Formats: sequence, structure tokens, C-alpha cells
Amino acid sequence: MPAIPVEGKVMGANARESLTRRRKDDWVQGQYAQLQSVPPAIGRPRHLIFTALTRFGLGGKGKVYIPEYFPGFTQRLAEAGVDCSFVFSEDELEAAQDDRDTAILHIFNEEKAYPTNARIRQAEARAGVVFCSQRAAQIAAVKPRANRFLTARGITMPPLMQGATSDATVFSNAAIGSGRRTAVVAEGKDLDPGRYNTRFIDTRLSFEGTTYHTMFRIQAVGRKVQHAYPRARDVNQRSASVHSKDTPANGPLIEFLFQTLIEPRREEIERHALALGEILGPGFYAHDMVVCNATGALYMVETGFKFNDTPYATYLEPDAERMPSNRIFYTGEYPVRAAELFLAEWDNARQNGQPDPTGTDLWEDPAFQNAPASE
Repeated sequence: MPAIPVEGKVMGANARESLTRRRKDDWVQGQYAQLQSVPPAIGRPRHLIFTALTRFGLGGKGKVYIPEYFPGFTQRLAEAGVDCSFVFSEDELEAAQDDRDTAILHIFNEEKAYPTNARIRQAEARAGVVFCSQRAAQIAAVKPRANRFLTARGITMPPLMQGATSDATVFSNAAIGSGRRTAVVAEGKDLDPGRYNTRFIDTRLSFEGTTYHTMFRIQAVGRKVQHAYPRARDVNQRSASVHSKDTPANGPLIEFLFQTLIEPRREEIERHALALGEILGPGFYAHDMVVCNATGALYMVETGFKFNDTPYATYLEPDAERMPSNRIFYTGEYPVRAAELFLAEWDNARQNGQPDPTGTDLWEDPAFQNAPASE
């Protein structure tokens, strides 16, 4: 089996087989303490096993915010006849499996080590359906490689800029990782080939006298859109990289951006999520999107695992009454809708299959075979 790249390096088979570590009892109990409001498993007809096999545990280093997500999500699944188990080791994973209709859902950060070894792969094969798979992580983890792989399959992303100097304005980002240093590089300037360099998409929009860099996030469960919401950053902050924490708690601004960027593109957004979900397989994803302010063209800048975005909802909560487009964050509806979409995606995968969750086939693709050494 091919070696798997982790954080820009290659990890061989031996290291991969010893990926997960034994945890101290007090650490595990501390993780379980966060699940007190989760309905107990009582032998319901179906079984969902959450794995927390990496050192980040249940949070997956920012992939899920537990108090706002798991209670509502697991309660809705219990009502639908699904037991939920949480495991922290291969031993627990194997012990949790039985003859019921079972899905495995991995919680981990796609930019870090993948929770895989022979025992985990055997458990996945026995379960049949795997959410947030190694395959999806391999596709998403390295931005230049993801761009090549996904654009070859019809996903529109900003064009890669691969020369030593730029022949247009370039947005330069780290090849791996979120929240890293970014830069806008002027035409004719030198480019660092070790970074993720793409044609700059001008997303600036003005509202009430202030100009913002803008984007929006599609929160998706597999092939289905759960919610889409805008983010913005004042251009006076001198950065075109836009995150939740940069978004002002300004309800009218959020509504303006929602009506400008998202509402007119609902069908396009749904088509995008469907196409990407078919490629990545079952999972919980955040697809970060930008719209060119000159042409109206829609581009995906990156994707990755994400269950919920508590920081965004928290930053904006002071003005929640003035942004009805985001009411799903404040009514308890968000995790319930996620659970309902999850059930539909589980059924779809059972009936129609899913891409090989190990991602072994990816290494035959030119985007993976011809990756630069820096990836």
C-alpha cells in the first residue's frame, strides 16, 4: 500500500500502523464527561460509532464543537432508532461492533495524521459505511493537489499559478493548514513554488460605506447542503483571507451578503455539494467559496471536514435578531438537520456504495503521482 503524506511529509507503513496511542484513563474520562447529555445506547436497530483515535480526541482540533452539536445530533438519531457509541482506541472500536447496520464516523483533522491501520481498516470493511474517510482526507489535505484532482473532475477552483513569476495577481497561501499566512502577490513578482498559488479572485463588496473581502461557506453532509453562510473582512485590515473571527457582528451586513452571494445561487450551490459529495464520499464538510465581483463566477477555494462553526455563531450572536438567514444557529435546529441529512446519506451509501474509504486508488491519479516534492 502506498505511503500516506502527513503534513507535507511521507509516513511509511510501520509508523502508520502505530498511529493511535493508548490514552490515560483520566484523559478518556475527561472526554466522556463531555457526552453526559448524549442518549445512552440501548440496543436500537442501527449503530453509529464515532471514533476519536487521534491525540485531539472528540474535538478533532476544531472540527466539532461538542456542547452545541452532539446532544441534538445524537438525540435525533436515537429517535430514528440509532445507538451512538464513542471509541478512543482500536480495542474499543472492535468491541463496539456487532451484527447491526453500522456506520463509522471518524473525527479527526484532515491536515494531521490520519487514523488508520490494519485493525481500523478491518473495522471499516465490517461496518460497510464510513463517514469522514481517509480517502476524503487525502484529497483535501494538500491544497495544490486538491486543486488539480478536483478541477479535473469538474469542480471549479481558482486556477493554479505554477510559474516562477506571476503573470496575473496571485493569492498565495500555505500548501497545508488553515489560518496560515497569506499574501496577495502583484503581477510580475516572484512566487514561492512551495506555497499554494492561485489566480486572485477579487471578492470585494461595499456595504454602507465600508468595503469588505467576502466569501461564504457551504456546510454540507455528504452530497447535501445543510446551510450556507457568508463571512467578511474589512479591507482596512489589509488581508484578503477571510475567517469566522474576521466577520463583524453586523446583521444587516450578513443579510446583504447572503442575498448577494448565496440566495441567487441556491441551485448552483446544491449542484456543487452534490458533485463534491460524490467525489469525497460520505462526510461532514465545509466548502469555502468565493464569488468574483466582476464576473459573478463561483469558485471553491478549499474544502475540509467540519461539523459545526460555533465561533462564527458566537461572534455574530449579539446581532442575531437582525440576520434571519442564520437563525438555524440559534434555534437548536442546526444539529437536528445535520442528523436528518446524515441518515439520508447513510441510506444512500448503503444502497449505492461509496468510494473506497482507504483512498488506495487515489495514488494512481496524475494529481497524486506527479505532485511536487514539497507536497
